[in-house]
Amino acid sequence: MTVVVVNTPGPQGAPGAQGVPGPQGAPGTNGTNGTNGAPGATGATGPQGLQGPRGDTRRITGQRCYFDAPSGQAQGPTQGNIKIGVTIPAGATDLQVVLSNAWGSETAPGTNTITYSGYWEYPAGTFTQITWAGATSVTIAVAAQVTSDAATNLVVPPGASANLRLFITCPAGGVFPYAMYAADTGCGYIEDTGATGNQSNNASFTYPQPNAYMPSPTAIIGVPLLPVKSFAFLGDSITRGTGDGQDGGWAIRMLGGGQSTTHSYVNLGVGGELATTGFIPHHGLRRGGYKFADVICTNYGTNDIFSRAQTFVQMQANLIASWWAMAGTGADVYQGTLLPRTSSTDGWSSPGGQTPIAGFEPGGTRSQLNAWIRAGAPMVNGVGVAVGTSGAVVAGQAMHPLKGYFEMGDAVETVRDSGLWKTTGSVNGWTSDGIHPGGLNGQGAAAIATLAATFLPV
Repeated sequence: MTVVVVNTPGPQGAPGAQGVPGPQGAPGTNGTNGTNGAPGATGATGPQGLQGPRGDTRRITGQRCYFDAPSGQAQGPTQGNIKIGVTIPAGATDLQVVLSNAWGSETAPGTNTITYSGYWEYPAGTFTQITWAGATSVTIAVAAQVTSDAATNLVVPPGASANLRLFITCPAGGVFPYAMYAADTGCGYIEDTGATGNQSNNASFTYPQPNAYMPSPTAIIGVPLLPVKSFAFLGDSITRGTGDGQDGGWAIRMLGGGQSTTHSYVNLGVGGELATTGFIPHHGLRRGGYKFADVICTNYGTNDIFSRAQTFVQMQANLIASWWAMAGTGADVYQGTLLPRTSSTDGWSSPGGQTPIAGFEPGGTRSQLNAWIRAGAPMVNGVGVAVGTSGAVVAGQAMHPLKGYFEMGDAVETVRDSGLWKTTGSVNGWTSDGIHPGGLNGQGAAAIATLAATFLPV
């Protein structure tokens, strides 16, 4: 018999031990950085910083200060009592009076000495004596200027009015330096050979207001109590106000009148003056006033074109030289555009009756100069250049003496660069001589004042 042997499987063996872990793989390489985003838009420009100090806290704080009168001097009187009502818009301490012995152009200042004494009256009936190096009077040589001591004990609040009361004398046969209209509101004047005497501290004295001119300071300065802008006006008889019923003309109209409640000023315009032979070489005495202004407005040019037949290029050089002299004070300087200058066969009652003077015709020197001024008076290295010249600097930029310009011509011209005055159909409607704005009711000067104010920081 066959025996079949069946092999039965043995029990399953135990699991083998876990293998040792293999070594860690090498780190993968870093990915590529993404590109940077585009820069954000530039933020808005921040406010302009305040102008740095000019080294002197004094400013023009008074008003009714002039250098030239539209009429001549009278010979004979040797004494005069002067009252000038002055509003101090900013208020002030340390008031000082700048006095000059010159009348008209500084090239012909006069021939005799003058002596001043006087008081500030504020409040009414209270007098503060004016002194010069401690003395109670001062004698001023021909073509000289003096500044009084600071009235340290006098404080005039903002907007208050004070009276400047001066007594002036000169030698027999001499003349006084007339500069302002004696009949202006709050003013008065009497001159004689000694009958009236010195009334400068007499509270009961009544000052007459003759239809005449009298001496005035070159400037009233002090330390202002509020940051009110002060103005100086420089130029010829157009700036001085000849032909207008308002003493000081368009400039003073623009500020609100002789006793402005908003601005202090000096008007140092001189009739007939040129930039070339007048202001540029002879402005030292007036600088004693305008150097304390925050804003200087100038309008030289018409007499240079008319009297000296200056070309456009010559006028550019003339005006640039005058602007640098003014800008050297630290003030903001603005140039006005020039007015028409015409003759007339019908008393300036119609455009058709007018003929522009040579240099003032359409396309002439005046037109070229006004276009250049309106474009910012571009210049390169201190020399006037054509509008659009690459690399030129213009008014308001660094290295340019002008802060800007103000419009005068458009206010009185029929259309820009016509060279003709506006008319009313009546004789002397906008001008009575083809040179000075004024006319009926002073509308020529009033129109300039209104337009110029839109260009200036008034």
